[in-house]
Amino acid sequence: MKTKFLALALLALLTTGVAGAAQCTIQPDQLDAKTVYSPEVYGEFNKPAEIDIRRVLRATYEFREIKRSRIGQGTAEYWILMSKANDRALNTILAIAEAEEYDLIVRKGILGNLSPAVQSDDFTDLVVEKVKNQEPRGLSIMGGFAESISVDPDTPLVAIGDGKVTAVLEDATLGKVIKINHGEDLELRYTYVGECLVKQDQEIKEGETIGRSRNEAESNERETEIEVVNLKEEPGQTE
Repeated sequence: MKTKFLALALLALLTTGVAGAAQCTIQPDQLDAKTVYSPEVYGEFNKPAEIDIRRVLRATYEFREIKRSRIGQGTAEYWILMSKANDRALNTILAIAEAEEYDLIVRKGILGNLSPAVQSDDFTDLVVEKVKNQEPRGLSIMGGFAESISVDPDTPLVAIGDGKVTAVLEDATLGKVIKINHGEDLELRYTYVGECLVKQDQEIKEGETIGRSRNEAESNERETEIEVVNLKEEPGQTE
């Protein structure tokens, strides 16, 4: 059976956790949901782990291609590659977590700062090594727009760079929508979102969890998607 992960923001801290030992839960005010990379499931956890998401992203083929080709941050190609890097990193994290039976995944340094501290494994090196050996994916840029990327069900949506949330809304066609401006007239749009964890006008940092994709049942109808938009070249935009 597929390992189920835990929604941390709704749990209560009962005991001090030792990785693979005592059962623990987390208080709602002790963990920020934006630091959690586990799909949403309720219950206790037995084997927590932490991950350095930035190290993982920088190990991906896409990030290395950005550096190798000197692709500027203010381009659609940069953001679509970073979106693909983000997708690769999260899929690898969750796959290894399942194989290692980790039932709680949090940004590095968070659990150790709780009171009392929760001991956890750091499996960043394992993920980085796996990511480095993966094959590249295709890239297609058309006009001022990048292709849309479908997101797997029950997956955290992690900011791929610093930016500002320009809109969080419910659309009759696109469902829950999050728009983030990363500067240089480039905007990332997350559509058919399962859960929004940010608000309009909020400043965000690279690596923050801004929401979660739709669950399995909702994704059968339409998966969560990410699109990179060049605002200067979008139809209907004027100078």
